Amino acid sequence: MISGEAVLVEDEGRTIVSPGDVVAWAKGVQNGHHLINESEADCSFVVISGGDRESGGAYSDIDMVFTAQGYLRKDGTPYPARRIA
Repeated sequence: MISGEAVLVEDEGRTIVSPGDVVAWAKGVQNGHHLINESEADCSFVVISGGDRESGGAYSDIDMVFTAQGYLRKDGTPYPARRIA
């Protein structure tokens, strides 16, 4: 986390993530997780690896999958987004 704070929600529960905190999972670990900003302030964070776009993947705890074409709902409906890289 670079600035602000967010709540990490994963299989083990909820953890507050603050500036300087780093979270990571070993390759192959199946642990649905996401961040929620429950504060009134913005937060900034960096994702080092969001998965292999070519192989694709799914988020077990939210309605999202990713493919080489981008992020989609599990029914195939694309999320409205503008890819910058």
